[in-house]
Amino acid sequence: VCAGTVIPEGVPTRELKPNRYALVDNDGIFDTGRDDDDSADDGSDDDSNASDDDSDDGPRVFTIQDTAGCSCEQIIEELDLGKGHVKFGCSLGAMRNWVDLVSPSALRDSFRRSIAVDRRP
Repeated sequence: VCAGTVIPEGVPTRELKPNRYALVDNDGIFDTGRDDDDSADDGSDDDSNASDDDSDDGPRVFTIQDTAGCSCEQIIEELDLGKGHVKFGCSLGAMRNWVDLVSPSALRDSFRRSIAVDRRP
């Protein structure tokens, strides 16, 4: 889905926060910040439109395969996310939203809808 993915990527520009994700090394697995002092990211610098739902449904480990070859940097651009994602990494909500968008079933459904639209008189 994303051409020209660079790993490691340029996100985060400040630090990788807990429950934030970015490709910081070459293993193809999105890294997340450690919560050394038990203070969770309050999102005060995050002006995103993606939900940071912290429920336990869905993965908290994401791979480059899960994101259809896209880095956090590319996800930020594609979803038009805020500067908080650039500074601290992609939020859990943003990652889940992106994976839902690029999952095989979502792509298949989108393809079926486009065929149905093309066949209309």
